[in-house]
Amino acid sequence: MRPLLKLVILGTAITAARGRVTAVTPGLCFELRLSTGGRYQKNLAHQLEAIGPLLAAGVRQQPAAIVATQAPPLPYFEGAFRAVFPGTKLVKGRAPAGLCRTTKTFKGVGGQNKNFGIGPAAKELKRRAYASCNRTLAPPPPLTKPTIVHLARGVIREGMNTRRLVNANASIATLLKTFPKATVVERATRGGETPFCGQLDTYDAATVVLTPHGAHLVLAIFAPVNTIVLEAMPWDMWRGGRFVYGSASKYLSGVGLVFDRVRTVRPLHPSTYNVNVTGHTRFSRFKHLLESNGKIRIQGRFSPDPWTIDLNHLAAVAAKAKGRLAGAERAAAASRAAVAAALKKRAALRRNPTTRATCVALDESVHEGKGTCKPGKGIFCNARNCWAKKECALCEP
Repeated sequence: MRPLLKLVILGTAITAARGRVTAVTPGLCFELRLSTGGRYQKNLAHQLEAIGPLLAAGVRQQPAAIVATQAPPLPYFEGAFRAVFPGTKLVKGRAPAGLCRTTKTFKGVGGQNKNFGIGPAAKELKRRAYASCNRTLAPPPPLTKPTIVHLARGVIREGMNTRRLVNANASIATLLKTFPKATVVERATRGGETPFCGQLDTYDAATVVLTPHGAHLVLAIFAPVNTIVLEAMPWDMWRGGRFVYGSASKYLSGVGLVFDRVRTVRPLHPSTYNVNVTGHTRFSRFKHLLESNGKIRIQGRFSPDPWTIDLNHLAAVAAKAKGRLAGAERAAAASRAAVAAALKKRAALRRNPTTRATCVALDESVHEGKGTCKPGKGIFCNARNCWAKKECALCEP
């Protein structure tokens, strides 16, 4: 019997795709529970409430199947599953008998104001995604030759405002003061119905992306590390000197972006909607606003008017983001220099007869996977008891 068939029979399914090898856990199923109708059926960001934790868990332990027991995932997420979890089946409806021995359930939690735990898995998710889509995962253009992307909302569901930026040109001009000699690119979002690989370029090859608040920010999970993403927020989410709604700032935390949010000014025609506050513990504070139908009418965040960015706030946020990116670039350059110096010294030590034996022993120890040292203590070091040997950080491959 061939070795590959033996592996399958033993229950370890190995899938290799374009240089990737991932192990599927037989009998493990992830139940994806998205409510039918409403936001969980048609909105990427709300589906992420369930799918974000699922992606993070799947990198740690890849399931044999993802079972969508209620609403199906949008085509974008179906493609994401195929890209990052090769060999995992997507089942819509009830799972076939015998497929699932262990089931973990992931469902929408009723809000996006949370960190879904994607950060630690982001690097691996990006790597798998770009490899599967036959794309090169390259760093964003450097500050010396920056590219500014204005990402407009291109797909609008019925009844929703476009969130078009009235002063888009002035906003780009403001960014050009912070990022002089930048190339400016106009792009538009394509919605959750567009396949996954067809959307990897949304945030690709951009030093700075300026875009209005929306579900398309989910795509930034797969953006190259150190891309600056500036999200223009609804005007009434800025209260008391801060933004009161987390959203993308929460679920993009830790994925490697330089992310910040920009204020917009109060529109001429703020939208309003009714809220029933009867029985609410704070009813007394709303009593003066009460209408005859027992509800109150309050201002809503999504005005029918186009949006106007606060240019002063944009300038301040952009300068701060540039400083953060410059710091990241300096740190990366220092790390590359340290690695190069360590490799150079390692090569010299291996040529020296008095230190060669130690280096070879340490190399063998590393390849055998013996032990782990605390990170940050040295370069190339993960052998057991490595700190007892001064050459460790210089000799290991």
